[in-house]
Amino acid sequence: MVNTVGIPQSEVIRALELTAGTRLKEEPDSTGYKKHWVSTGPKGESILLFLTDYGFDETSYDEAFGAGKAVRTIDCLRAGL
Repeated sequence: MVNTVGIPQSEVIRALELTAGTRLKEEPDSTGYKKHWVSTGPKGESILLFLTDYGFDETSYDEAFGAGKAVRTIDCLRAGL
């Protein structure tokens, strides 16, 4: 779980998009769970992010773009880089 407390969701998504070089499409709350963002990785992997006020599970993002990529992206965002 990547901690994003205190960072607006729009900034988190934008940082993840810039790092990955791909757009994350916002999907409505059709699952009855919560809204989510989807994309496809460089090898056709499915990326699915459920972003809450506290953070997100980075598993699908890291599988597509490399282990630890999501955490490093958020760390850079917090550092203002």
